Amino acid sequence: MCGVIRADQAMFTSLILSPSDSNELPINQQKNVENIKTQHRQTERKNKITLPDDFSIMTTAFNGLIVHWQADNNNKEMLWDIRQATGDKNCQSIQFNSNDSYRTTMVLVENSNEYIAEFSPLDTENILKDIAIRSNFTLCGYSFSLKGSQVTLGKHNFYAEILTQ
Repeated sequence: MCGVIRADQAMFTSLILSPSDSNELPINQQKNVENIKTQHRQTERKNKITLPDDFSIMTTAFNGLIVHWQADNNNKEMLWDIRQATGDKNCQSIQFNSNDSYRTTMVLVENSNEYIAEFSPLDTENILKDIAIRSNFTLCGYSFSLKGSQVTLGKHNFYAEILTQ
């Protein structure tokens, strides 16, 4: 039986050769995080406008909403990922002063201080309406005023059309 490996030998060998550092993500999770970052960077961003409190909104190719703002330097690249339910719990959702909230799909940090929060296309219309009529929202522990947002959104054809639906 030279050259034949039994299943129990293969399992024992893989246990011996697998890394024992419990602080590192398993290889498959590391690859998943890298794939998410790569996919997000390749996501087309359009309809960008800057609102009065120095945050921007834009849309993905599938009309999911993105909220973008400058914040503190952060060495993490992924702050929240709904697919794995991992990360900063403060980034799980955007919360408006009306108690309306919508889950983020992911929150990334680009260039060490640019926060990018992405939302499902299913929530875009509702989030935009809340941005237009509410006073403020919080996201990832940051608070934003919405004063003047309705006027700014109304000047952009894409957002004005959604708000009139």
